[in-house]
Amino acid sequence: MAEGTEKMENALSRGKDLDIKGATSRGKTLDGEFVEEGGVRIPTGSGAFYNPVQKFNRTMTIRILNEYIRQTGKESAKVLECMSASGLRGIRYCKELSGKNHIVFNDISKSSCLDIVSNCKNNGIGAELDGVVENETCTVEVRNEDCRVLMLQNKGVFDVIDIDPFGTCAPFVDSAVESLASGGMLCVTSTDTKVLCDKPPESSYKYYGSVSTNCSYSHEVAVRIILSYLSRIASKYGREIEPVVSLSMDFFIRVFVIVRSGKSQSREVCLNNTMFYLCCCLNQAELPQFRKEDGYFKHARGPSGVCRVCDRKMSLYGPFWNKPLHSREFVTNVIERISPEHIQEKTKGEKESAFTEAQIDRRIHGMLALALEEEETLFYYAIPYLAKMFTLPIPPLLSIVSFLEHNGYTTSLTHCKPNAIKTAAPLELMYLGVLEYFRVHQPAIYGAFAEKKAQYLAEIKDPGANPDTKGTLGPQTNEQRVYLVFDRAMSYGTARSAVIDFTPTAACKKLTSKRYLKFQDKSGLGWGPMKK
Repeated sequence: MAEGTEKMENALSRGKDLDIKGATSRGKTLDGEFVEEGGVRIPTGSGAFYNPVQKFNRTMTIRILNEYIRQTGKESAKVLECMSASGLRGIRYCKELSGKNHIVFNDISKSSCLDIVSNCKNNGIGAELDGVVENETCTVEVRNEDCRVLMLQNKGVFDVIDIDPFGTCAPFVDSAVESLASGGMLCVTSTDTKVLCDKPPESSYKYYGSVSTNCSYSHEVAVRIILSYLSRIASKYGREIEPVVSLSMDFFIRVFVIVRSGKSQSREVCLNNTMFYLCCCLNQAELPQFRKEDGYFKHARGPSGVCRVCDRKMSLYGPFWNKPLHSREFVTNVIERISPEHIQEKTKGEKESAFTEAQIDRRIHGMLALALEEEETLFYYAIPYLAKMFTLPIPPLLSIVSFLEHNGYTTSLTHCKPNAIKTAAPLELMYLGVLEYFRVHQPAIYGAFAEKKAQYLAEIKDPGANPDTKGTLGPQTNEQRVYLVFDRAMSYGTARSAVIDFTPTAACKKLTSKRYLKFQDKSGLGWGPMKK
């Protein structure tokens, strides 16, 4: 999966700590010293990294690349896998991509390259180190290079470049953008989600030139940071990107973008990426750096830096990609080519990982269906975090979604996080929905919160009752800000005559029903990234 694979634990040593019987039941077939995936057999003792969780990633990539090849009408796409390790992914490309394609395997480790040649031959594919071998179904080339050097030596050559490093993708993007032919597809993985989610805060800026945030919607922020970085790098070379699939899944970010040449379009990058004021109460305000008037770019005017909901001074983050994350047409076409039998197969309500072919297809369908249905709004609201503001239990997702629909707002789920929604509804209405749910359906819980609020306000008016409050009415403490958010949510509902109705509608029931596998069971085999 990464360059420098010799630094990683080999798959065999990892296998000693795994439940092999459980692995077989989950769809990973072990036969002596081999692991089998997608009809490809790879020896486990080679020292190359293998993670069965990534089988989902590899299979989805093949489905997406097949749709790209179909749409572009390419009979022979030139595909570069930058960090081939064991060559498993590339061998699957040889066997499963439509057409007779030219697959270039590359790894910086010579021992890995020798393993790639051996693994290709063991799977009926001719290959040799630093040579090009014609096969009946594909052409294979194995290179032992720093992938950045290889890409810069082949500018404008590749139709598909797959970057799947151990950690950040940032060092490889410049050379990849130059190496792609116009209209080529760039497939990028970043496993450094800790960096992308603001841990520590300066790291995201160091790698991607964006200031991130650690909040309830950090995983969508991470996706938008990657796309922002790709678009800004592409613009340096007179190119633009079009995201077709952009996902936060498991422990990494995976995006697929089309890169096209066009200097006039590349100038739009300043409109496609914006800064944001973000507040810990979940409020947000977009701060564009430019605006376009009469065909000319002009400096934008920013909003106030004070949060309208809780009166905090908001902090500045970004830039983030502010355009759609997916191509609806492209995603629809990928979904339509998934086996209906696999989608409809029942799981009997059990938690499920994505290891077998049917499980993987169900999860690909589930994740892409969620992505397809997503509202084209920036970020999402995680219902548990809204309730946490008032130290309340988590209200039912169906009730909140129905409340919003009764007030004229459409919603969608998000592929990034369970129990979270995307909607254009204002934050005040979201908080109002949570509060009113407990007032209507669980008055005892709501009454306890209201009593606590009244007691606190009484202490403020009488400083002698609690010296810590110092008799101030200003929103200087977190508790005071909570009650300020409460008051503004209620005032919003009164001013706009909000409809207090949580009756489930047919559309909301369909939206929140468990129609397909969305988020896999994380307790399975080989979960999470390894240490370097």
